[in-house]
Amino acid sequence: MEDKKKMNLNKSEEKLNNAKVNAADTNDDEEEIGANVQIVTPGQLVLKRFLRNKLAIVGMVMILVLVLFCFVGPYLSPYGEFEMFYLDRHDPSIEYSSNETQSIDMSTLKINSKAPVSAKHLLGTDKDGSDVLTRLMYGGRISLIVGVGVTFLEILIGVTLGGIAGYYGGWVDTIVMRIVDIFLCLPQFPLMLIMSSIMINSNIPQKYQIYFLMLILGVLGWTYSCRVVRGQILMFREQEFMIAAESTGIRPSRRIFKHLVPNVIPQIIVIASMGIGGIIIYESSLSFLGLGLPFPYASWGNMVNAVNDKTIMRNNMNIWLPPGICIVLATLGFNFIGDGLRDAFDPKMKR
Repeated sequence: MEDKKKMNLNKSEEKLNNAKVNAADTNDDEEEIGANVQIVTPGQLVLKRFLRNKLAIVGMVMILVLVLFCFVGPYLSPYGEFEMFYLDRHDPSIEYSSNETQSIDMSTLKINSKAPVSAKHLLGTDKDGSDVLTRLMYGGRISLIVGVGVTFLEILIGVTLGGIAGYYGGWVDTIVMRIVDIFLCLPQFPLMLIMSSIMINSNIPQKYQIYFLMLILGVLGWTYSCRVVRGQILMFREQEFMIAAESTGIRPSRRIFKHLVPNVIPQIIVIASMGIGGIIIYESSLSFLGLGLPFPYASWGNMVNAVNDKTIMRNNMNIWLPPGICIVLATLGFNFIGDGLRDAFDPKMKR
């Protein structure tokens, strides 16, 4: 009997020791797992989702290349935006720049118009004798600045009015929404044609007309962002964090722009990124119709306007095709980025 008791006691001690060892191993494993766990912030999660979107990365590369081409390229180009080129009538192999013709009899020169692609002019020259590649760089500056500037103005107006309408509600919301309805009823393209014609026939200096064009486009295009922001703020203003903010007694403007608007930033970013491409096309359409930026200033739209000449459209694709390709690339790039941001900010995305 005593031997059996000793054997049972030894077995109990062994089980106890094994349990202690297993518990120690489990604690070590939990400590190791806890050390390896990384806390991911919402911003890091959004960035991770965005970087997994291959089309979004392609869009970023496209926009980066265009930005470098348009804003750094002109410093590397040997020619200026308004520089024209002439050929000697007696010896067409001799070319003169407009910067070199002050001491030359102009009757002995002719414009080097519609020159083919060559080592001197990688994309040839246009009908006015200007280097197409150089004007493509400067024209891209205008198109990209117009796209970003108009979108910023639209977002600024839309977020301000949408935030006020969504927060206050009542008669304030009714007035803002009726203003939105009025702007939505306006035929924007015919109205833009009228405003552009008035601007061209006025005494506004040509170099400032682009800013008036941006102002008109921004004032006419803020309604969509306003409605989105208003709808989001109507949802957020009834939540607990806003009740807590109101209980602290802070002024309404601070509640709107510090506590409500930051929660709408993901939607604003998506609207902005996808709207820039549309603005570039809109400005290009006006310039194509001759109602955008006036000559001699370049934009991708008024460069494509060269296809109105059937001879150029058939025989000189180097004049109008490059700006058309740039418009397509810029629009696709911003749309790819917008799609990627929309998916990245979507909480239902699990990938």
